[in-house]
Amino acid sequence: MKELKMKIKDFLTSHGDKIKEFLKIFTVVFALNLFLLSFVNLITNGTETDVFYGGDTPRVLQDMTMQEGLHYRTSVHPLFVILTQPFVRILGRVTGVIVAAVIFEAAVGALSATLFYRLIQKLGASKKTGLLATVILVLSFTQVSFNSIFETYVFSQFGLMVMWVIAAGLIDKKLELKDYALLVIAGIFSLAFTLTNIVQFLILLSIIIFLNKNVKCKFIKFSSILLVVLSITVMLADVQKAFWPSANNFFTSSINGFVLDKNSEEFTYIERTWSAKRVIFQMNTSFVYQFGLLGGLILEKSNLINMLGLVCFGLFSLINLYYFFTKRKIFKEKIYFALLSAYGFNFVLHIFYNPYESFLYVLHYNFLIIAILFYIFTHLDEKTKFLNYVRDFFVKYKIQTMTTYIFLQVIGIIKYLQEVHAKFGFKATMPKYILILIVLSLVIFAAVVIRKVKLKVVAGVVIVIVSLVGWVSFSGYLNNREIKNVEALDRAGVDYKPFLRNDFTKQMTNELAEYLYELDVPLRAQTYFIQKYEISHKKNSDFFSFGMGDRKKLIYKKGKLIDLQTKQTVRSFDFTHEMIIPNMYTVLLLDQAGKITRIYEDETGVHIEKGRMARIWEDWNNYNQWEDDRLNNRETKLVENITTETISTSKNKINLPNFEESKVGRILKVLHQEILVNINQGKPRTTLMAKTNESGLYREGMMAAMVLEETKNTWLFENWMKQIGSIYDCRNKLEKNEPKCVESADNPGQLLYLLGAITNNRQDLINKIRTEVKQKAIDGEFTGKVDEEEMGYYPTALLINGGRKNRIELGYDFNLGKPDKYLGLTWWLNDYKEAKHGNIVDPMHPAKEWASVHQEPGHYGLTTILDEAYPLTFDGELTEAEAEEQKLINEHYSHEKGPRLSSIWHASEMFLMLNNRE
Repeated sequence: MKELKMKIKDFLTSHGDKIKEFLKIFTVVFALNLFLLSFVNLITNGTETDVFYGGDTPRVLQDMTMQEGLHYRTSVHPLFVILTQPFVRILGRVTGVIVAAVIFEAAVGALSATLFYRLIQKLGASKKTGLLATVILVLSFTQVSFNSIFETYVFSQFGLMVMWVIAAGLIDKKLELKDYALLVIAGIFSLAFTLTNIVQFLILLSIIIFLNKNVKCKFIKFSSILLVVLSITVMLADVQKAFWPSANNFFTSSINGFVLDKNSEEFTYIERTWSAKRVIFQMNTSFVYQFGLLGGLILEKSNLINMLGLVCFGLFSLINLYYFFTKRKIFKEKIYFALLSAYGFNFVLHIFYNPYESFLYVLHYNFLIIAILFYIFTHLDEKTKFLNYVRDFFVKYKIQTMTTYIFLQVIGIIKYLQEVHAKFGFKATMPKYILILIVLSLVIFAAVVIRKVKLKVVAGVVIVIVSLVGWVSFSGYLNNREIKNVEALDRAGVDYKPFLRNDFTKQMTNELAEYLYELDVPLRAQTYFIQKYEISHKKNSDFFSFGMGDRKKLIYKKGKLIDLQTKQTVRSFDFTHEMIIPNMYTVLLLDQAGKITRIYEDETGVHIEKGRMARIWEDWNNYNQWEDDRLNNRETKLVENITTETISTSKNKINLPNFEESKVGRILKVLHQEILVNINQGKPRTTLMAKTNESGLYREGMMAAMVLEETKNTWLFENWMKQIGSIYDCRNKLEKNEPKCVESADNPGQLLYLLGAITNNRQDLINKIRTEVKQKAIDGEFTGKVDEEEMGYYPTALLINGGRKNRIELGYDFNLGKPDKYLGLTWWLNDYKEAKHGNIVDPMHPAKEWASVHQEPGHYGLTTILDEAYPLTFDGELTEAEAEEQKLINEHYSHEKGPRLSSIWHASEMFLMLNNRE
């Protein structure tokens, strides 16, 4: 034990300075990264697909935290899951996995910074110069932005830093066995997190082996090292797959995807033609967007930015050309050419590979730019006269230069965080584990930097007090705001402020803010991507529909209640301010005198409430009372004589759950409302303005019935079940005015499900379906036309599902051997032994997309909604006549080939996907 203590003491004595240097950089960067990651992902909720420069933050978070997740991107990030998730899961037992992911990524980012500092020293720079280079890197905008989100790039940079620090010390060295082992480790780290980074290793390995006079059998050693690197990485990928079965082995998936099947996802990111525009964007990415004031949540593209990019890249190129042609013995500086080649490779690569999202990949090479410049300016000689002048200028004014840089970058970081907060609003306060680690890091930093013990103690106490006071104050401010997510209201341009002058309507305003926040953040923070029909920022729809279930259908629009059937105005209202709150089934109106009218719907019917009052300045009698109360420190209580008039009721109460346990509960309420409003005369209609036929529509009916089962409203379809006469719904007669009924092959299975879900006595219909199946099924497959295309899998799957719902056998052994176009709609058969999976992209019929994503393991794929607060759904394109009719409710979307608003099928598929996933 004494020997061990002596060894530790000797180690600390001999390496004390290096440990202090490490702690100085690590603790500050770790604290900064903790703050950035917690602000973006915990205080706000920035974990959203494609928002941060095209990044897949929910997928990466899933790779770091969920064993059962779909880890398919290990095909290009070979060992990401096995090298991150075990650490996060173990730490997560104490802190929770999200906080653990924040801590782990912050630590990896801090390690990258310390390794970069070591790399700069290995390039021949002094400690102070290395520290300057590290500050420039840490505060560069790319470093800040990607150290604030869950993405693979921080880890990729860490792997590259390990590789460069190892390899930089092996150039021109007489290599021993341990050096070859180190090269293998360097290669594994380069490949572990991103496949293309192996090229940087190949560049370094080529220089270390082929340009080293001391190395014999160069090609054999080069090939052997590469083979060992690949073998170990492939072996680890197999171990990874054993523990995470959904992970890909990068080697076999690359062979299949790029060579044999040629179906790799990466092909979709490749541009095969040259473009000057893409070259300029790469210049901007390399240089201009590194400055916080020029970066941001959305990267600005303008002629000025392009000009700055050209100037910066031009200066960088001229510096390198001048150095190349004037520096003595330039070809002996192999590490310089390695750095330059690695940067050049990445620059050219991203002109063609995903060029318009190339900002995503900057962490693979931003440090190379800084390293190249610092290498040049620390290796000048008497021949490089001009660069000597430049170096001397910056040395003379280094304090002013660095102070300006740090000041501008800090302003840029604040601007960036403001943009993030404005977009994502407020989620929660900073967790105590994060606060403790930030404080601890800063205290350690102070203890290392400050020499006097008393000052160390004082600094530590000040850090603790300032941190705690700041945390309590900031948390208190966010928790006690009048409207928690007021930014969501501002983004949507809601006229909400007048409604804050009444306690009841203030609560309603808060509900609207929470709903808009759900649409902006939790709904989009998923592994699937939600695209919008068009970007409108929720400003192009100003109506709301009333009349759920069997009630009279009414439309509110601009102070009028309109009967949807007669198109006549049944009520008019005077108002100066209006607020539609879809998740509360409510419209609020405020007139000049401060009188509030509430039109709302609940379980019993549609109502108009009057009598509430708002404290407003316009009414001077009101104002005098309010001012008198204020001066006397009294709460203003206005006289309210509340009256309620019911204008529409239903046969029974409609059950309207709040879905409080769901993260998107308010969205589920609105989707449920859209489904119920599209039930007309007891039957489902396709969209709000669509007509209903005699039979009702079975596809829409089946999907709506699944929702009604979950919300206990199946009684709404009971009369419909009594009226059905045919097992085919003759949709073509309704939608195309054709005289003859087309027997759609999907109808029997859909109706069979309805008969199992809705209380009825229709054994006759079940018998008809049995007979139809017996007559038409061939080799276990029920085939026929569906939406004008011959299909077999989808109609057969529907019959299997309907039979299971009714707990009956249809007397046939069904076969699901041949996939068809609608295979992706059959998520309700996912647990069936023969079920297959398919992907559908159809943005004009988004119900299909939501069903397809619901069916896909891990729920990956593309989905579409309207970018409005209401409605969220649509289906199909309007004809000219339909567009004219839809103008009754909305002008903006009512044009030929515009969307048919509010779809029962879209709403049902979206509801079931979100609710089942929750």
